[in-house]
Amino acid sequence: MSHDCLIRGSIPVRDVSNEKLAAVFDPYLRTKGSSFQQAFANDEIDWREQKLILDLDLSTYGDGGGYSDTALDELAQRLNTIVRGPAWFELVDSDTEGPEEALTPYFLGASDAEITEAQLRYGLEQAKPWLEPILGEKAFQEVAEMILRA
Repeated sequence: MSHDCLIRGSIPVRDVSNEKLAAVFDPYLRTKGSSFQQAFANDEIDWREQKLILDLDLSTYGDGGGYSDTALDELAQRLNTIVRGPAWFELVDSDTEGPEEALTPYFLGASDAEITEAQLRYGLEQAKPWLEPILGEKAFQEVAEMILRA
């Protein structure tokens, strides 16, 4: 069964050519009946000032059981070759039954340490609206800095 999904993110990348971006995205987009050139022309992928902005609207389904998508995992691996620093993108599935399954982050980095940092930064970003009002801005920032140093 197909699901209506969105891939969204803002990913800093090294200075790469359109050809390199196509090589990174096309294997995935072709599985969805699209291409990097089509997605770029439709403003689903924007690339400027060494930053990729993703807003891909697509139908997909998990091929590895549950909500996993091998082609999307492979796209994340290819993005690791061009990413500049820790980053992430999200798969948003609007056809899921519960909020836990609706959002799947994919963490990126040129090394395992950067991928771990991306996970920490993502978690802090998700926690900020809940914790900052309780702790206060300064205390939350101190906790965030402590976590990132660990």
